[in-house]
Amino acid sequence: MHLAKDGFTDNKGNYFPYKKEHNISSVYFKDIPEDFKSLNIFSDLSIILKRKIDDLYEFAQYFKIEGSLSPHNDKRTAAFIIPLRGVDTPVVWYDDNDNILDTYLYEGPTLIDTSTKHGVLDNLNERLHFQIGGFKDPFSDIIEDISHKNI
Repeated sequence: MHLAKDGFTDNKGNYFPYKKEHNISSVYFKDIPEDFKSLNIFSDLSIILKRKIDDLYEFAQYFKIEGSLSPHNDKRTAAFIIPLRGVDTPVVWYDDNDNILDTYLYEGPTLIDTSTKHGVLDNLNERLHFQIGGFKDPFSDIIEDISHKNI
């Protein structure tokens, strides 16, 4: 994590710092001196998510989140997440008035809608996960695309 940065790259390549209250650190795989593109996970995800390996790698991150994650909207429309440790409380989605729309506790690889306000309120443990971002199409289009074209 010594290579971790204090922000993220949106789907247009712009860099933004994380909000201070989020207590997040992350490392983009592209910023690690070793090249991991040849790992099967990138070729497999390229097929599943219908994106080129270089594009996936550009937005591949190792994330560490400590404590709760206040409600927010991402600058991307989706994130593909593989939990590694500490995912014991659900993601919560909110409407514009902060009413709860839905919750979901992911226990395995999950594509989540990050364009809708979301957060994790009662996170007691350190959350570690592998994540692919960079999605820019509407979430419903992403779901439809990967649902109709996969095995």
